[in-house]
Amino acid sequence: MKKKKNLFSFGTKAETLERLKEKINLDIFCRQFFFSFKDWSKERENILKHILQNFVNERIVVRSSASTEDNKNQSNAGAYLSILNILNSKKNVSKSVDNVFSSYKNLVSSDQVLIQPHITNVSVSGVLTTKEIETYSPYYVIGYDDFSGKTNTITGGLKGKTIMVLKNKASSLKSERFKKLINENKKIEKITNNSNLDIEFC
Repeated sequence: MKKKKNLFSFGTKAETLERLKEKINLDIFCRQFFFSFKDWSKERENILKHILQNFVNERIVVRSSASTEDNKNQSNAGAYLSILNILNSKKNVSKSVDNVFSSYKNLVSSDQVLIQPHITNVSVSGVLTTKEIETYSPYYVIGYDDFSGKTNTITGGLKGKTIMVLKNKASSLKSERFKKLINENKKIEKITNNSNLDIEFC
């Protein structure tokens, strides 16, 4: 019998990132740690200890990773709370995690929170979509912020800059950093076998 090709499986935001990290250059992903509401309810002290030990002297981000966002069927970008630039202390992390979980509508035990380092010295951040959203035309659309130094300007719905390039003309881009971004995205499209992606970057 012919062996079936392993198909990529989308999960929550945190799960999808973890699965992509196993298949693509690790340098393009942040370190991360995630856990479910069920785990948080039972193992709060152990989870806090792990975060304190693995993000020593770092400011962190507590991000939403609910089952109803960033999956194969829906984005819900910005629907739930994420908290940036948190001093990594037991009190701060505990309160922030509680607040993120509290922002979920219809919270279930499998909903998650994602911990990542807070990124500084940001030259550009934004969102890349692999289709023009209104017409589904074959364009890469990059909404970006290269002036504020923040990572959440575009994802927070604030105005930035936009470029559009036909997918078969992406090599004509003059910007080397956006060429690199699109090349990495092409790998993700291939691995996931999905050309309808919405990717945050910085």
